[in-house]
Amino acid sequence: KNTSVWLAMQEMWRAGGLRPFAVGAVCTVIRDAVFGMIYTTTKQLTVGHPDEAAPAAFVVSYGTHFANFSCPQFVAKAFAGFLATLLSSPVNYVRNIKYGHHSAVTAPPSSRWILAELYHSTLSRAREPGGGMFAGLKFLRMRLNVGWGTGRVALGMALGDYAFQKCKRALLEEL
Repeated sequence: KNTSVWLAMQEMWRAGGLRPFAVGAVCTVIRDAVFGMIYTTTKQLTVGHPDEAAPAAFVVSYGTHFANFSCPQFVAKAFAGFLATLLSSPVNYVRNIKYGHHSAVTAPPSSRWILAELYHSTLSRAREPGGGMFAGLKFLRMRLNVGWGTGRVALGMALGDYAFQKCKRALLEEL
């Protein structure tokens, strides 16, 4: 049965072949890699690994049983999620611009061009009369969509990690 989704996919394939389906794929992989590296590194530095001795410096260590809720660990993991989201947001911005490119035939702008345009737009906002650094940062925050969604990701990462560790402990105790 031809649904509207299948019809749209057929039209995309006829118009551009594989290109419309691959737009933004590289940016998505880079964004996820950047996010994962920053989240994991920040979590390691602040909480340590639950099954090993944590690094001596930077560790927030409360309680011996990792599955027990620890507010400092939860906050550290939420901070790791926030920082990872914030620092991967420029790549996410590039991805969104590429996904928003409507032509199935022409390629979207390059990542370098998108980031250069963002940089110059931010600088021009800061240099406007009455602008200043805060106007530029506000413009950048709005363009990168840093806000409630960033907080939601941070909370989700902390809750997800807590649930994962709790399930892992329960399964290991069963074995």
